[in-house]
Amino acid sequence: MASEEIAKAIKSILPTTNVSNIPLSDGGQGFLTTIQLLLATTSVTTLVTGPLIDKIEAKYLLLDDNQIAVIEMANIAGLELLPIEKRNPLFTTTYGVGELILHILNHYPVKKIIIGLGGSATNDGGAGMLQALGAKLTDSNNNEIPTGGQYLRDIRQVDLNSIDSRILGVEIEIACDVTNPLLGENGATYTYASQKGANYEIIIELESGLTNYSQRVLQSVSYDYSSYSGAGAAGGLAYGLLLLGGKLVPGFDLIAKYTNLENQIQLVDYVISGEGSVDEQTINGKTISRIATLSKKHNKPLLVFCGRSQGNLEILYQHGVTAIFPITNGATSLTNALSNARENLYNCVSNIIRLLAANNKK
Repeated sequence: MASEEIAKAIKSILPTTNVSNIPLSDGGQGFLTTIQLLLATTSVTTLVTGPLIDKIEAKYLLLDDNQIAVIEMANIAGLELLPIEKRNPLFTTTYGVGELILHILNHYPVKKIIIGLGGSATNDGGAGMLQALGAKLTDSNNNEIPTGGQYLRDIRQVDLNSIDSRILGVEIEIACDVTNPLLGENGATYTYASQKGANYEIIIELESGLTNYSQRVLQSVSYDYSSYSGAGAAGGLAYGLLLLGGKLVPGFDLIAKYTNLENQIQLVDYVISGEGSVDEQTINGKTISRIATLSKKHNKPLLVFCGRSQGNLEILYQHGVTAIFPITNGATSLTNALSNARENLYNCVSNIIRLLAANNKK
């Protein structure tokens, strides 16, 4: 992990320095790994439906004497599970998420399920997940619709009464820091579908499908979560989880609670963190912005290492970031930057620590 590489670089220059290595996640990729590093957990692996129907191995974690289960949707229906040429949210599904939830219900007496959202390959509004749990989504011929975003426009009736009732007795925490609603120009489709392989024509089709789906849900249950802040997270999977009684929880806050992060920040001389790409949007609720708020509150310098930085970064400096350091070594392709990221991060951090060490000797 990046935090381990940073700690190693610091120790290479200042071997007697105390380093608190605190992995963080906002609910996306690495969420399970972060939880495993922080807490005593049991890992369970089972076969579920992947984003393109084929069966894949997916794991979840158990903690607190099997009373809490933790899921990361990215390792069930995530974009990184698919090669670029197969990425198309018309066909991808969250069905496997529902299967994993059923596996938990069938084997453990859980009282809470925490599900981290982010990095999804899907845009089905959680319909696939709901179908796996027993929901009936039928077309004009009363046939169950196939899974995938392209079929949402065919829904004529939604019946959630057939969902496995056990899930309604389980507290669901939806860990994500995305604030997009399900629909509209700031919704799941228009904001994220292009990153998942959708062109403009596909985006129009997907938005039409999600709109129809949410309207049919409204006819069935008489309450509408489509405009909720965060309902569009993970291609609308958050919307489906809200229909199950789920509660949206900022992923950063959840991890910060378990790590006692604010107290840790008060005890250090420097706070160091990282981000893939830093720009003026980084201040809008991303992990770095939350760390910056705590660093500023306790008057601690915050150094941010990133793959790249662009745009006007002054707002980040105003909100608690002390300095930003892109780690890329000269002009290079994205492929090379990713493959050399570990080495570049180590070297960049080492150089900055050398500077700080030299300054402290004066």
